[in-house]
Amino acid sequence: MLTVFDWSPAVLETWIRSGLPWLAPAVSEIFPTANGLPVPKSNLHRRFRDYIDELGYPPGLDIHSLRRSYVTHLFEHFGFDHTFVQRQVGHEHASTTSLYTLVSSDYQTSELNRVLEDMIEKAVRPKEERE
Repeated sequence: MLTVFDWSPAVLETWIRSGLPWLAPAVSEIFPTANGLPVPKSNLHRRFRDYIDELGYPPGLDIHSLRRSYVTHLFEHFGFDHTFVQRQVGHEHASTTSLYTLVSSDYQTSELNRVLEDMIEKAVRPKEERE
């Protein structure tokens, strides 16, 4: 996967140079277990769930939410091309990737409120300030 954010290589380089040698000096995995093996997905899911519960976030949030957030940010905030994003996340079909472009009701509500508040503010502003 291409690191699309300019800060990503520096963070990984710092981890590989400074953090990883303390954890497991002679391993080839970037994020190993204590004995140098890859961290099992089940451990990642369980640890993430523990953090979510501890922080009081809703039960529907899971580790896949990070992937959904990443894809949504690539589209919505950074304007990456849909085909590029599809390849980034390994989706065979564009229709799968397009599921990430659906706007949540919270986002839709906040954007509508923002636009309406702006329109109301402009409407009640004195005429000479509007010109």
